[in-house]
Amino acid sequence: GRHLFEVLLTLPFFLPPVLTAMAWGMLGNPQVGSINLLWQAATGSTAPLVDIYGRAGVVWHMCQYAIPFLFLILVDAFKAMDPSLEESAQMSGASFASILMKVTLPLAWPGILAAGIYIFTIGFAAFDVPAIIGWSNRIFTFSTYLALQLAPTEALPRYGTAAALSVVFIGFAGAELLGLIAFVVAGAREVAWDGAGETKSPMQAMVDAMLGAADTSVTLAIGLMSG
Repeated sequence: GRHLFEVLLTLPFFLPPVLTAMAWGMLGNPQVGSINLLWQAATGSTAPLVDIYGRAGVVWHMCQYAIPFLFLILVDAFKAMDPSLEESAQMSGASFASILMKVTLPLAWPGILAAGIYIFTIGFAAFDVPAIIGWSNRIFTFSTYLALQLAPTEALPRYGTAAALSVVFIGFAGAELLGLIAFVVAGAREVAWDGAGETKSPMQAMVDAMLGAADTSVTLAIGLMSG
């Protein structure tokens, strides 16, 4: 059962997001979607049950696309953990909640952080699903709003705004990368020194690196927009 579940979770890798977005459009269309037609026939209601062309629809489909990536990253992180640490904590009388918060999550934190950064990045840059599902109701994500600035329907292209937004995205992507590197390096130093001397915690090092990169990107973006 578990192995079948793991195989089924990888199916979205073989299905283009455009295809699944169009399929959900046929199922969740508020006027002619199959789900709403069945709901109206069964209940006699004239109101649709779901409306895929809204914020909830965009979030729903993007979560469907992101969950397999999240699972594959996290399952390796949890498999790499040493179970003897949890067993030792349990034998010492620690509760399940205490083991989870003080042993399991700290051990899996690098994998959770990496998964979060990856999911945030692909979600931030996704274009096809937000364009198919959200554009008709003027629900924009970063990528679709950027496309609108480059090819507006009622005005001239705003290349300066598009460039500034792009610099912000590059800056935050760099901030994520620098933060993850700083977290890993600080964690390795902390383990190697074993408390010898006063050092920054991995989280403090990550925050410092991310704030520095984000500040640089925002400064560049303001310069581009004012220029």
